Amino acid sequence: MDLGDEDVFLTQNKFSQAFENEELVEYGFFSHHESLDFLNLSEEETTVEKKDTDVSNHSSKPETDSTSNCSEANGPEYRHKLPVTAEEISNLIVSAIPQSTRGHYKWGYNVFSNWQNERRARPVSDNLPIPVEAITQSITEMEPCIRDTALQYFLAEVKKTDGNDYPSASLYQLFVALQGQIRLSDPSVNLLTQPTYVKCRKVLDSVMKKRSAEGLGAASRRRAEPISSLEENILWERAVIGSDNPPKLLDTMVYLNGIHFALRGGKEHRNLRLNKNPQITGPYIDSELHKRYILYKEDISKTNSGGIKDKKYTPKTVKAYENVEYPGRCIVTLFEKYKRLCPKDEVDAFYFKPLVNYTTDQWFCKVPVGHNILQKTVKRLCTAVGLEGKRTNHSLRASTATRLYQAGVEEQLICETTGHRSNAVRSYKRTANFQQNESSEILYGKKQKTTTCTETKLQSEEEKTSHDTSHQVVNIESVRRESVAEPTTLSFTFNIKL
Repeated sequence: MDLGDEDVFLTQNKFSQAFENEELVEYGFFSHHESLDFLNLSEEETTVEKKDTDVSNHSSKPETDSTSNCSEANGPEYRHKLPVTAEEISNLIVSAIPQSTRGHYKWGYNVFSNWQNERRARPVSDNLPIPVEAITQSITEMEPCIRDTALQYFLAEVKKTDGNDYPSASLYQLFVALQGQIRLSDPSVNLLTQPTYVKCRKVLDSVMKKRSAEGLGAASRRRAEPISSLEENILWERAVIGSDNPPKLLDTMVYLNGIHFALRGGKEHRNLRLNKNPQITGPYIDSELHKRYILYKEDISKTNSGGIKDKKYTPKTVKAYENVEYPGRCIVTLFEKYKRLCPKDEVDAFYFKPLVNYTTDQWFCKVPVGHNILQKTVKRLCTAVGLEGKRTNHSLRASTATRLYQAGVEEQLICETTGHRSNAVRSYKRTANFQQNESSEILYGKKQKTTTCTETKLQSEEEKTSHDTSHQVVNIESVRRESVAEPTTLSFTFNIKL
């Protein structure tokens, strides 16, 4: 091997050439001296086959001169990042769990700690039945048997800050939150399956059944109400949403993005990007429908964080077509206008703060709108027109599922729009009054079930097929009658080549 004096860095080309020349079959098992000799390679130009795209792309990048890489004044230029600290590694491990989930864990831990403090403040006679460790140690440090006992008493005694009992669903969430907090320090613990914790699970099951019997079951949970089409018309007609000024256009984009792409809360809105690796692109033209549309490609969400567990899932992709009937309410047109009036800098944001003194070609500044402001947008809009009930940004997602459901769209197609992986989408679909009335009419025997849009399409296709088939049957029968009246002779000729 021809050695050079100045080549001290191993590149892709040099490795490939050296591997071929020296037939280094056992790559990766060099001795100390062999590895030093191997690094002192000559600067030979090597060719890379075009079919190896990865190597070709790498080798096409200009190689810097070895003297510039190893300058006496500046030192070597390293390929990888600066060495990280142990604290930075710890932060990466912590950030693997979503912030909202960690907050949920902390909530359960704080409630349990508050119960322990109150228990210690009570007379000694009240604490005789339970071990001292159950009210003095942290739940993350308890022995399994002590933890099981502590959870039994905690689940039977815990109350809300106002003195009322927790609903059954909240009690279960407390239990799950405590498990999450424990698993941060000991991942092997599973309160829901391990035999050690069977007694506390039975206490939880019993208390949940009791709360449900008292009217504090899952039905008592208050959910975000969807926004109907009529209520949306009110928002447009009263000019609460529109495009005639920067704040109104900003609110309108939040509303339309939430409706058409079924986004959650304020976090998914905040994670959108307008210019830098945007999730929403377009407009494009559908060659079949001859209509314009914008395309939303999900990168991360609540059910798809992009980690190891989500590798097998395909991110949702949703098309939002133009509104030809009402161009002023068209998401494609408004998206074009909004993007044109926003700053062109590559900022990790989609929504930007409106300018007070705006111009005809610049309505927004470079400052992104915060998560909290985005999260309160829908509530503020609905309050402005007097819409009652619980209205949040989650109402937009519920509206998406509800409108599609009430229109008779199949559940699979609804899930493709909302991104649900299971039947959890059913909790977002709200049954309308006309649907409940229809059920009553059917039970009275007054009317039949109204066919869905899919069933109607299939029915029309069946009718068309049966109509065509009936004509075919008539023709066949006439042919049969003719064949009986006037017999014909058929002759066949076969050409066989041997």
